[in-house]
Amino acid sequence: MKKICMKMLFKAIWTAIISQSIFLVFVVLLVAFANGSAAGGSFVYSGGVFTQIQYPATWSTSDATGAYGINNNGQIVGSYDLGMCEGICGFLDDGGSFSSFKYPGAAQTLPWDINNNGQIVGWYTGSNGVLHGFLYDAGTFSSFNYPGVVGTCSFPCGITPGTRINGINDSGQIVGTFVDYANGTPDTHAFLYASGSFSSLNYPGAQETFAYGINDSGQVVGWYEDGTGREHAFLYSSGTFTSFNYPGATTYAYGLNDMGDIVGSFQDATGVQHGFIYSSGTFSSVNYPRAIYTYLYGINDMGQIVGNRSGDVPEPSSILLVVTGLASIVGTGFHKLRCR
Repeated sequence: MKKICMKMLFKAIWTAIISQSIFLVFVVLLVAFANGSAAGGSFVYSGGVFTQIQYPATWSTSDATGAYGINNNGQIVGSYDLGMCEGICGFLDDGGSFSSFKYPGAAQTLPWDINNNGQIVGWYTGSNGVLHGFLYDAGTFSSFNYPGVVGTCSFPCGITPGTRINGINDSGQIVGTFVDYANGTPDTHAFLYASGSFSSLNYPGAQETFAYGINDSGQVVGWYEDGTGREHAFLYSSGTFTSFNYPGATTYAYGLNDMGDIVGSFQDATGVQHGFIYSSGTFSSVNYPRAIYTYLYGINDMGQIVGNRSGDVPEPSSILLVVTGLASIVGTGFHKLRCR
């Protein structure tokens, strides 16, 4: 009799789960959305406060907006999707007033930095999928390609070939990365463009080098992959490379200001990404509330930082709703069957 009762009990509980699960999931998603638990998005971080950035035409999809560069005037550049133009477009946020731009004929346009003169750099994807760097100055685009780069491969490439521009200072010096398939496999190198000439900028002994930020003193930050495949951040100053890492973590540097403050991200032992500020030899961790991944990309001389976050953790109210709902389901099963 007890065996029959237990079988009937489990059947009643299972029936209750099936009948109420769909409704519960719907309610949980509704509450999560109402609480602003988005998949990701971009932000400005200043004085310990995060402020979300969202291009107006992204249909309330916050993770369709990415912010990468900020100058001393507070102007922000980045990219957005699902908006007024087809594909991924660039934007300029000037005091909350957004304007959109796109390299002519490009499938994607991704601005990465802006200097105090309002010059914007980044990269775009051509019709053949190859990347090209660009400078956007006073409404006019100029295309940049590292000399001699072989920009074709048999897709899928894994790493897209071509040239990316990632940083510019007030003197017009530019840093970036190019990927060459001349040997049939991707070779990734960093470069500096100054006074009309390109020069290679590779960390000694590295397999790959990526340059992202440059300040008015000509200091450059980025990251490199060593011979064992591990990534480290670097600072290039007065012809000398210096490697640095957040203690015990894989580290990537993306931007720096004229005071030498560096921002980037580090990956801990569990694979989670955290933002960091590296100032006067001291690291400070920065994490967007409830986000699993936080990335810091640009910093100006006032200490204002732009970045992105992703993988938000549901708020406690949403988790409580799930627990309460599961308890209710089990309770319903017991209520429907009381063994005598």
